[in-house]
Amino acid sequence: MLGVTKQDLVRTNLSKFITNESQDNWYLHRRAAFLEEAAQVCEIGIRRHDDAVLSIRAESIGFGSGKDRQVRMALVDITEQKRVLALEQAARRELESGDKIQRQVSSNGLARTENSRLLRYWAGSSYCGIEH
Repeated sequence: MLGVTKQDLVRTNLSKFITNESQDNWYLHRRAAFLEEAAQVCEIGIRRHDDAVLSIRAESIGFGSGKDRQVRMALVDITEQKRVLALEQAARRELESGDKIQRQVSSNGLARTENSRLLRYWAGSSYCGIEH
């Protein structure tokens, strides 16, 4: 996920991969996981070795007590899910602007323009199988 070998990750502070915008959320998430008994979840940005930024959901739970307290953490890449959600929201906004669509349809009698807009929103998404 990070573009780094497992050997290079041993004893490496994961904070160095967290984007500047996510540092506060990351700190608060880790702190809560160490202090509270309940599972903790947050979304953060992680910068890969090749400078690509991934959206990550961090799920953590603490166990043990005192100096033996530890935290187990799972990092889930949600980059593609967030991209598809943004595409769906954009398509929904376009469809909900019915007055604009109605004027364009009545002026030329066809709805091709709207269809091509929706295809542009979905283009390149493996979600619906359209390739560009």
